[in-house]
Order: sequence, then structure tokens, then C-alpha cells
Amino acid sequence: MDSSAIIEAILVREGSIYTDAPDDKGGPTKFGITLPTLQLWRHGATLADLVALSIDDARQVYKFVFVTPFIAYPEPFLGLIVGSAVQHGKGRIEGWLTTCGDYASFLRKRISFYGEIVIAHPSQLKWLRGWLNRVILFVR
Repeated sequence: MDSSAIIEAILVREGSIYTDAPDDKGGPTKFGITLPTLQLWRHGATLADLVALSIDDARQVYKFVFVTPFIAYPEPFLGLIVGSAVQHGKGRIEGWLTTCGDYASFLRKRISFYGEIVIAHPSQLKWLRGWLNRVILFVR
């Protein structure tokens, strides 16, 4: 799967509707992109810019913020890394890459992180099934 296919798969999973679930700690999103992520691509972007985000711009955001920094990693590791960065933040994933030397250890870290989230914030348990559905795609 090349980087374009990775982005398209994420767009399918995330959907195209602007959402702002009050109990989602990730905050408002469109195409799975948060306002802070949009601002990494377009400095000064506002919530109105997020609401109006086009699918073509979403592709560019994903490429710039989440694919390009990790492009040196081979598939299927790249897909796992990009999907993880989208959900958990680029900075966190950069840290995981320094401590998880291979695909399997990175995958274990991502799965265990879901447990850490739910233990720290029990209200987030409602999202666990969806999170696990994201990561199960990478179990080989």
C-alpha cells in the first residue's frame, strides 16, 4: 500500500462529516482532522476553516503532517505509524518510534496505550471497540 492508499483508507474510516462529540477528548474533527492538526498545515486556521475543509485539502493535510515525516518507514509499518499518528498525535508517535524498534513492539505499544487511556479516563471506554477495530487491521 503506497502513501496515497494509506491516506484514502484513513479518509474512508474517518468519514467526511464534521463532528464535535462532547465526550470525545480529541475534539472536533472533519475527515478525522482536528483543528490543531489543520493549523500545522495552515497556520492561523480557524474552526470555520475546519468545518469548510475539502477532501482535497484533507489529503494534503494527511500527506504533510502524517505521511511525509515517516515516509522512510517501509510498508506495512508506514500504515501503522500514520494511522497511529492520526489518532494519538505525531509527537507521541515520534517518541514511540524511539523506544519501539520494530513493527510488533510498536503494535503492542499502541494496543496497550488504549488500555492506559481507559484506565485514566473510564468515560473513554465507549470508544474502545472502534479503536481496536482500527488497530486490528495491522495485526499480521
